[in-house]
Amino acid sequence: MSVDEKWKEANKLLLLIRGDLEQLETGTDTSVMLQGRIATNINNLSRISDTLNGIVAQQSGPKRDIWRIRIKQLNEECKNSRHSMETYMNTKYAKAKEEEERSQLLERRSRVGASSNMEQLYREGQSLQNSHRMIDDIENAGRSILGALSSQNDLIKNTQKKLWDIANTLGVSQNVIRRIQRRNREDRIIVYSGMVITLLIILFLWFYVR
Repeated sequence: MSVDEKWKEANKLLLLIRGDLEQLETGTDTSVMLQGRIATNINNLSRISDTLNGIVAQQSGPKRDIWRIRIKQLNEECKNSRHSMETYMNTKYAKAKEEEERSQLLERRSRVGASSNMEQLYREGQSLQNSHRMIDDIENAGRSILGALSSQNDLIKNTQKKLWDIANTLGVSQNVIRRIQRRNREDRIIVYSGMVITLLIILFLWFYVR
């Protein structure tokens, strides 16, 4: 094959490489198939350039110098095309690595967030259990207080009955009996007031803790 035919083949291949690189860099086509075709054509162009060098080396005269200049330009085009391809691949790799690192970071944050949510739910559950335990303690204490007040009320009633019996037996005057009745009423008021106040305190604590 003559040098002219090889030169035409090289130019045709160079045009294909330029067109494919433009599609790749603009994002029109970023398929693996296109990337493989560009790499193959660049390698073929480099081999054609070497072949042209061998053919021109056997020639003599002014034409040899002209062909050497043309082949040198072809080699520069081949190097530029290879550099453009490498730059694209490096950029693509860097973006893919960045996306992977971002995805891993989001995944770690998601795991940390889920762990924090579980910890918060656990603390809320513990707080709720403590609140229920406190309410139970308050209710038990209230029952004990009300029970004690009820017992005290029964004791007052029994004491009043005994005093009435003693008063009737001894023939105590009506004035003394009225004093005893008034004192019993006062004691009853104190007992019932204490029961009401205790109940209000229990209700207040129950609403506050809840």
